[in-house]
Amino acid sequence: MFVGENAELEKHGDLDLATRAVPGVVTYFACITVLYYSSPFPRDLPRFFGLLAGVTYLASVLRGILIWQRERIYTWNRRLWQAMFFLAIQSAAIAWGCRCVPPLRTMDSKAGRRWSL
Repeated sequence: MFVGENAELEKHGDLDLATRAVPGVVTYFACITVLYYSSPFPRDLPRFFGLLAGVTYLASVLRGILIWQRERIYTWNRRLWQAMFFLAIQSAAIAWGCRCVPPLRTMDSKAGRRWSL
């Protein structure tokens, strides 16, 4: 392959990945909002939940910007777009994984549900 063909193939792959990531923008917003209203997690651990919700919301906003402005940003700086897209995807995944840890460590007591970190 020639250098130009490889760059064009990489661009096509990156932009296809961005297109496939569109549902995640809305999904993370919806999931955090539903958890806020339907679970005891934000009341039991408000700072922790706030931190994780903030990271998830910011990652979703960044992902949305990178998706809907992909042609412009990608043309301007391909490597920056790739790094920022990776950061947006991974930070939301890490925040979501951290959000799943406290329920696994829940302890029942006479007073009701207690979180143990």
